[in-house]
Amino acid sequence: MQGQNCVLRPIKPSRNIGKLGKFAVSEYPTSSSPPRWGGVDATANIYLQISGVKHLEEIREAGMETPAINQIELHPFCQQKPIVEYCRKHDIVVEAYCPLIRGKMDHPVLKEVAQKHNRDVAHVLIRWSLQNGFVPLPKSATPARIHSNTKVYDFELDEDDMKRLDALDQGKEGAISWNPVDVP
Repeated sequence: MQGQNCVLRPIKPSRNIGKLGKFAVSEYPTSSSPPRWGGVDATANIYLQISGVKHLEEIREAGMETPAINQIELHPFCQQKPIVEYCRKHDIVVEAYCPLIRGKMDHPVLKEVAQKHNRDVAHVLIRWSLQNGFVPLPKSATPARIHSNTKVYDFELDEDDMKRLDALDQGKEGAISWNPVDVP
């Protein structure tokens, strides 16, 4: 099972333990290890933000531990299939940032699927992430919206919904944030 030896909510706040190329590397203690405050625990998992296949291969080739989690931009318009496939093959949990596409939720397909399920577009986007096996990180500063974003476990998108949403993929051009996965 992906991520079985890691926690998605850190036991303690993550701590930047260095740089790997241009990307931050943070320590996330495993659920089976006691937290260590003074140094890097030998059993800690590595959490990477915004790493592409090239970067993950550099880590592997350097003989370093495979990251437990890779956080990348993921939503129907930017599905980053090569990175997702690599992460799945190597049992790396995929965290989806910008799953709510920064509020740009006016696409007709998004609206139609939301209307079909009597849901907000945000619910559809979060549900799409969950059904794809991603850990979505929806961002909001509004308490009511944060609470609303948790109401995604009492419905499922059907196969047709998923196909329609998957068809929105625009590759790298669908990114709404700086997407450094191809940075050398």
